[in-house]
Amino acid sequence: MEKARKRSMTRTRSFRTPKTITLITMLFLMIVAVVSLFLSNSIYHEHLVLSEGLYWLGGSIFSLFMSIFLVHYKMEKVIEKIFVPLLIAGTLICSIVFAHSAVQLFRDKTAYDHEKFQSVEGIPSKITYDGSKNGRDFVATITIQGTTLHFAQQSILRSSFIEKYKNKPLKLAYLPRSKYAVAIEVLSEQQ
Repeated sequence: MEKARKRSMTRTRSFRTPKTITLITMLFLMIVAVVSLFLSNSIYHEHLVLSEGLYWLGGSIFSLFMSIFLVHYKMEKVIEKIFVPLLIAGTLICSIVFAHSAVQLFRDKTAYDHEKFQSVEGIPSKITYDGSKNGRDFVATITIQGTTLHFAQQSILRSSFIEKYKNKPLKLAYLPRSKYAVAIEVLSEQQ
């Protein structure tokens, strides 16, 4: 009777306990992700590139952690055998995309420190917003002359942008590799 009880308890578990090295790796990844996100938040107003780079690095490491976690999921049902590998692939893709953004930002650190920005001028052809339904809506990207720039880190509200910048010629300074906008300026009629 006791053996049957133990068996039924182990059958209900849907997670295989990882090996010690894997557990240590997962713990290390989680610590690095948390420290990276904490540092990103603490230097937010002091250094845009380091803050955003650490943010994307933390997201990348957390996604990698989730994919390692999902690898240890016991897939007993057919739906789990389909759904869990898709989740693993999705988290790995997110990790790669986040890591790419972090690398591009870290490569832009020198340009940011020496204020060697590129610029683009014109009337925006496309503006996207973060689409927040429960909070304030911020500008996410601006496209001018085919160049799409990331703008979310500037924290400009949609209403504020429409009031100050809509249908006006703009000059945007941005980082060359990551395409993060660092300054916005309305051009006068004479320029």
